[in-house]
Amino acid sequence: MPDRHSDILDRFSKWGFKINPESKVVMGLAGCMRYYRSLAEKRNSLAYEIDGIVFKVNDIGQQEKLGYVSRAPRWAISHKFPAQEEMTILEAVDFQVGRTGAVSPDGRLKPVFVGGVTVSNATLHNMGEIARLDVRIGDTVVISRAGDVVPRINRIILGRTLITPASHSYQASVRFAAVMLSWWMVRPLHVARAVCFARRSVKRRSNILHPVRPWILMALVTRSWSSWWTLA
Repeated sequence: MPDRHSDILDRFSKWGFKINPESKVVMGLAGCMRYYRSLAEKRNSLAYEIDGIVFKVNDIGQQEKLGYVSRAPRWAISHKFPAQEEMTILEAVDFQVGRTGAVSPDGRLKPVFVGGVTVSNATLHNMGEIARLDVRIGDTVVISRAGDVVPRINRIILGRTLITPASHSYQASVRFAAVMLSWWMVRPLHVARAVCFARRSVKRRSNILHPVRPWILMALVTRSWSSWWTLA
């Protein structure tokens, strides 16, 4: 057998085995980087998906001297390409409870083709990651596949609705609190007005329904305040 890895591949090709026509012998670190950049430019035009290249020591004798670490050779190392990115919209967020009790958010995306597959979900890891990205429902987000495997959100373009594990119940609680606060704020005023109307009614011996009118007004004001908070 030849004493160089490239010569072995050429021998395999003569024997009828298929080898990658993109393989090339280069010299030094500068040659490796030139080859890496040239193959990265041709990546999208290849008939198959690749996520990087592998640099190998060409001399078989040097390969044997370098040896292995566990199952990984010292004479070969991979150099990954940057993950392919695409833009899509974050439509919703689901919160799932794992077997250890940890709550993990998963983003539901408008389906988009990235890295050779159609992606509709992306992990958000935890609430700390959501806060770091400041990602919100309705955002235009940039996604990639980490290691060309796991979809993830890299950054956002636009911000819309705040994400919380119980956003609907939270909004309902805010509206309820606004109604109660408005009722509590206007109650002393209308009690005083009711007393004044009652005194006038007794003095003038007028309609006994006068003291009820402030309470009707209070109900209308409270309803208008709650409507305002709902819109807000």
